[in-house]
Amino acid sequence: MRRQELFTIKQVSEMTDTPPHTLRFWEKEFEGILTPLRTKGGQRRYRREHVTLIERIKELKSQGASLNRIRTSLFHEENGHASQPKALEHFVECLVEVIRKEIYTFLEQSLGESDRPSSETVLRLDGDSKSGR
Repeated sequence: MRRQELFTIKQVSEMTDTPPHTLRFWEKEFEGILTPLRTKGGQRRYRREHVTLIERIKELKSQGASLNRIRTSLFHEENGHASQPKALEHFVECLVEVIRKEIYTFLEQSLGESDRPSSETVLRLDGDSKSGR
């Protein structure tokens, strides 16, 4: 059986011209997709497939793709669905916008004109507004 070639994070960084901190960040961002092996001491070891995957991430990033879009693309490529329909992606984006507008309209109608929330208040996810609550 042929032994598989493994690379350190420094070697992969040099091979792909990607800083080590970016490789660690991508490991967290693309959990389950980009998962290097670990030595007993916890050091990362990358296989040739990982290097190819990192090059693919860089390619998608250079095309302006968001991390979420890259994650989706990689997931579908990994599972044999290389061409995710753009129509579905566009539909999801439109749906999110419609829901956002509906929530804002609901809040406007529910609150009096003087209590109208600022866009900052509506966008806060923690429920804590600047009104002193």
